[in-house]
Amino acid sequence: MQHLTKNLLILKKKIKMELIHVQQVPYDILKEERIDVLMLACYGKNENNTLISSFLVPAQRKIIFLFCDEEIQDEKFSEFEVLKFSTKASKDEIYKALNHFCQSHYDKNIKIVVDYTFMPKRVLGCIVSFLSLNDFFCQQLTVYFCYSNPPNINGPSLNTTSLEPILVYDNYKFNQRPIALIIEINDATTINLIEELQETFYPTTIYLFIPLEINTDALVKRFKNKITIQQILYTPTELEEIDNQLRHLCHKLRLEHRVVVVPLGTKTFSLVSFLINSRFPDVEVWQYGTCFGEKILDTGEKYIYKAILAEDYLE
Repeated sequence: MQHLTKNLLILKKKIKMELIHVQQVPYDILKEERIDVLMLACYGKNENNTLISSFLVPAQRKIIFLFCDEEIQDEKFSEFEVLKFSTKASKDEIYKALNHFCQSHYDKNIKIVVDYTFMPKRVLGCIVSFLSLNDFFCQQLTVYFCYSNPPNINGPSLNTTSLEPILVYDNYKFNQRPIALIIEINDATTINLIEELQETFYPTTIYLFIPLEINTDALVKRFKNKITIQQILYTPTELEEIDNQLRHLCHKLRLEHRVVVVPLGTKTFSLVSFLINSRFPDVEVWQYGTCFGEKILDTGEKYIYKAILAEDYLE
C-alpha cells in the first residue's frame, strides 16, 4: 500500500525528463508494444493529405497535425484527433497543442510513436524540443521516431531560400566564441550552399557530413586553401552511427566554440541533430526553407529510432 501511494504521488507531480538512451530498433518491435499515442503530420495541398501513416499501429490515441491553408475534409481522418494549422504556423502554436496533450496523460511509462515521414523538419524539431524540455506526469517517456520510404509523390516546397533557426538557445546572438559550422550535404544543390553559409556565419572551421556514396574530389579542390574543412563520411540509414559521430563532435567543439548544425539532406540526420540539441541545448540547428532538406531515403525500408526520456536519477 505504501509503494502504491508513493507511485501515485509521483504521477501527480510534473517531472523534468532527460534523454538517457537512443537505439535503432527493428520495425517488428512496435507490434510488441502498448502504444499510448501515435502522432503524424501531413503538409501541403488537400490531395497530399490523403496520405496516411505507414505506422498505423494500435494506439489509445491517434493525433494528426494537418498543415494546410485549404479546407480539409475531416471524414478522411475519422480515426484521428485532428489538429489543424496553417502552413506558416509558429512554434508557439505547435507547442500549445502539444502542451494540451502533455497534460492529459498520467502513467509510469508513456509510449509514443512519432511518424515523421511526411512531417516538415521544423515540426519534427518542435516535437523533439517539446518532449525534452517539458514536464510530464510520468517516470519514463519512450518515443519511437518512425520513418518509411513513402509513395512517389511531390514533397512540400516553398518559394523561399531563407536560412532560419529551428532550435537555438536564447542567447545565441550574444555568443562571441568562434563558430564551428557542421553541414550535412547530399548532392550538388546543397554543396552550392556552403559558400553562402560560410558568408553568413564566418566560421573558423567547417565539418561536412557526407553520405558514403557521394564523390567528394571536386568539393575538396573547390574549397582548398579557403578555410579548414574536415570531411566526415556517414551512412544515412544508420542512425546510431550518425548519433555517435555527431554527438562526439558536438561534445568536443562546444567547449570552445559556438556550434551550428545545418542539415541539408535527410530527415534522419535532422532527427539526430534535434535529439543532440535536447542533450546539449547550446548546439544550434538551422535550416533553409523546406524547398531544401526534404530528401527521401529511397530504400523501401522502415527506420525506427527509440528514445527514452526519464528522471535523471533513474537507471
